[in-house]
Amino acid sequence: MFDVFHCNANPDYLFVNVPLWFLLSLFFINIFYFAIRKFPDIIIVLIAAACLFLKSFFYSIPSFFMINVSLYWLGMFALGNILGQRFIKLLNKKSFNKYIFILISSLIYIILFSTKLLYTEVILADIFVHLNMLLLILILFSMSSLLVQYRQRGGFNILNLYGTNSLIVLGFHVWVLIPVGRILYKIFEQANIATGITATFFTMIAAIVFIKFCNSTIPRLVGKKSISS
Repeated sequence: MFDVFHCNANPDYLFVNVPLWFLLSLFFINIFYFAIRKFPDIIIVLIAAACLFLKSFFYSIPSFFMINVSLYWLGMFALGNILGQRFIKLLNKKSFNKYIFILISSLIYIILFSTKLLYTEVILADIFVHLNMLLLILILFSMSSLLVQYRQRGGFNILNLYGTNSLIVLGFHVWVLIPVGRILYKIFEQANIATGITATFFTMIAAIVFIKFCNSTIPRLVGKKSISS
């Protein structure tokens, strides 16, 4: 726990309890958003954009409790709060074609990812990076919506499986993701989107097996049954 009180100027200074970075950061992100939540939406969007483009500056500030990281990710959190519900309503409209949206967004994502390498200016590079991040989030939301529709028609809902077993996934995924990622890096000598997707796919498959194993053999240890029962 003493790792929490370490003051450093980088985004990953929790060496012993690495997952704690997320909990600490989420705590302070909520505090920062609480301070600006009453502002007009356009002001919050501008603040969010400023947070995203000041990433290098925030990360260079030595801080405790992942505050520097929280200031940067406040941008995505704020945009999600402002625009998330509106996008979900759009997804729920029958006239909205999710397949076309995913296809077009994916093409734009590939184009932006390819062309951003042509720019050496830091500001332009940051713009392309964050546009890609936002596009990827929208694509994933759209795909999630399709999976929900598939589940409603009687299909297997993988999102529900992960959601109801999130603690198992949180504790297990790193044991597969990191080794697989390193193996892929050894093979291809680079880490990119393709290797990331491959590592994620294998981790998700392994997680399904591990979830079923834990729920059937050690349900009390993973919170599926009362310890006293």
